[in-house]
Parts: sequence; structure tokens; C-alpha cells
Amino acid sequence: MGMVVALVSGLVHVHAHFNPTVSAICTTRHCVLGWSYGCARAPPLQLLQFVDPDFTPRFASEELARTWERAGKGKRTWQPGDVTDDPRDDARLLYSHWKLTPLQLLFPESANGDFCRTRLVLTQVGIPFECVQAPSSKLALRGEYGSLLGSNHDREDEIEGEQAICAFATRMGEGVLKPLRQISCISPATGRKDLAVWLAAAGGSNGDGEETAALLAQASQMIHSGTHGVPCLNMNGLFGVDDAAVLVCLHSMARKRGTRDWPAPVRRYLECHLDKLEW
Repeated sequence: MGMVVALVSGLVHVHAHFNPTVSAICTTRHCVLGWSYGCARAPPLQLLQFVDPDFTPRFASEELARTWERAGKGKRTWQPGDVTDDPRDDARLLYSHWKLTPLQLLFPESANGDFCRTRLVLTQVGIPFECVQAPSSKLALRGEYGSLLGSNHDREDEIEGEQAICAFATRMGEGVLKPLRQISCISPATGRKDLAVWLAAAGGSNGDGEETAALLAQASQMIHSGTHGVPCLNMNGLFGVDDAAVLVCLHSMARKRGTRDWPAPVRRYLECHLDKLEW
């Protein structure tokens, strides 16, 4: 008993500088020493109730329901055209969707000018797509020589015609997809009269040397220094739908007679975009 009292006294002496509130309780069989530092007592430990699946009839069905909920099953997933609270999320979701399931650009057995312009515009904007060959008779029955298939932001499964597809690409670059670095804004078709006359003459040209030289001289006057030094037809420095139409014509001329005698601005204009025109 004397040893117990001495032990208690020693502990009281050691801990006296922390808190004077010290109590000792001694019994005949054991001694319990307790002291408090003014802190709140911890709540009693609560034991979790164990669920035995063998004795819980609904355990399996409830667990399956919770697993289904965690996996997101039974919920409507994001679809092109849906809008979230963050425009950047909208752009990322749409672009990721098209990367996984690219839009399909149908083209005839012999690629024509409308198809080449459409492909060039989609490539310049940066919209993921793939080219799928289709019989010319099938495309002719639609009344158009180009169709873009796939789920898009306008909730349409098909866009027909070169003008409609180019307008769609321009709208995507200026709107939903604009926050992405992979996307480039382009200028829509301007409807310039001088450009319309030039395109009509180029389309009806038979490749004569003098006629081609005159067309190239006119094209040289229409070209401006674009953004980052890349030439284009627009005064604002942006590549546009007009550029796609002119580049397709110039590419056709170059394949017939070469570019050795071309004016320097026109040659550089074509060479800057040649990698997107090769087919």
C-alpha cells in the first residue's frame, strides 16, 4: 500500500505543472490514476452494425442497386447539344465526342471541287472528321455532292451540301469550340463580286497559258498578309471560306502546269496551305 501511495505522489509531483486537478482512486485490488487537462471528453466509441448477407433477405438487391447508382447506370449521359454551366466543359465534351466518333464526310468516287472545299474548311477549323467514299449515284440522289454525317451540336444527324457544311464549321469555330486551342476561327463566305467573277473564270478555264497568267495576276492582287504571316484573302487576316474556294482552283492549276512561272505571292499562298490540300 505504501508503494502505491508513493507512486501516486510521484505522478502528482511530475504532472503538477500541467494541471492541479489530479485525482487518484485506489482500491484493495487495483489503483486507477486519472487526471484531466481541461479538454472535452471524447464521445464513446460506437460500433458499426455488421450486416450479414446470409440473414438479410434484401442485401443482394440493395447492393446491386447501390453499385448501379455508383456506375451511373440508368442516368442520361451527355449528348452533343447539351449545355453545362461551363463553356469550356461544353467545348471539351463535344470535341472529345468527335475524337472518339468522328463526323463522316461522304465524297463521290471522283472528288470534285465542292468536296475539296468542304474538306479544307473542316481541316482548317480543326473539327475531327473522316472521309468516307460513297457512290456518286447515291450522293446525286440527295441533290447534293457532299454530306456530313454524325451527331453534332445542332442535334442533326446529317448536313447536306457544301455551303451548309462550311457554315456549320464556321459557326462551331466561332461558338461552342472556340475555347479550345485545337480550334481555329475562320471567316465566313463574304460574297465578294470580284471573287465570284474570278472563281467563275477559273472554273471555266481550259488551262491556256495566257488565260492562266491573267487569273494568277488577278489572284495576286487579292492576297493579303494574314495572321502569323500566313497569307489569306480577308482584310482581317483570318483564313476563310473564300480562301478554300480559291485554293482548290489554284491547286488544280498547279497540277496541270506547275508553279514555276507563277507570281511569288500566289505561289507562297498556295504553298502555305498545300499540306491541307493534298488528297
